[in-house]
Amino acid sequence: MSSNVSDAIDFSSDEIYDQYQSYRKLKKPINELLDTAVKYYLQSEYEEVRDLLTSFAQSEPTAYQFVTMGSYLEISNNENNGFEQDLSDNEEVYEVLKNISEEYSVLEESLIAVYMQIFAGRINPISSYNSSVEYNETSKEPMMTYELMSGNVLIFHTKVAASVGLSLSTSLLLAASESVNKALEDDLEISEEEKEGIIMGIDVLQEEIEELREVLDETK
Repeated sequence: MSSNVSDAIDFSSDEIYDQYQSYRKLKKPINELLDTAVKYYLQSEYEEVRDLLTSFAQSEPTAYQFVTMGSYLEISNNENNGFEQDLSDNEEVYEVLKNISEEYSVLEESLIAVYMQIFAGRINPISSYNSSVEYNETSKEPMMTYELMSGNVLIFHTKVAASVGLSLSTSLLLAASESVNKALEDDLEISEEEKEGIIMGIDVLQEEIEELREVLDETK
């Protein structure tokens, strides 16, 4: 799970307890809503899942934050963020979160995607991507198919030549560079986690570009 999700879903034990109180007051209708969302998920009606969870987040934001903490529980523990230790003084709350994590595990990506959109200022936050490659014999072009997922909702799907894919990546790189430069020009702080993510992305891009250039140079 990316650092920006970790930063966004980061509450003190007191905040989590307050969220728990909101959830407990509405436990039955909330669980019924989540059961309905699971039913939609199992029927591959992912847009319905997104709409249902978005409505929940907008109408009962504090309770939704608690449910999202439940979906995030296993991830947080696996990353050794000390989440369980933070709640060691309130076993009741931890057990409820654990039950949510186990019972509604299929909603994990959707819950977090909606959370990031409603509470962290994202639009269609990206959860995962899929890609595949083939060759167009007629045009003699290497082709790529690329998909972006937000939760379980497909938000972008294209099949283009490799050169067009590189043009897309270039436009994304220019936009990312502009956003970083604007923040620095305005003397705005960039978190260490975000800096590390940007630098890591630059390193990967440079390595892949150099390898691709070498492969193409060999064909000349």
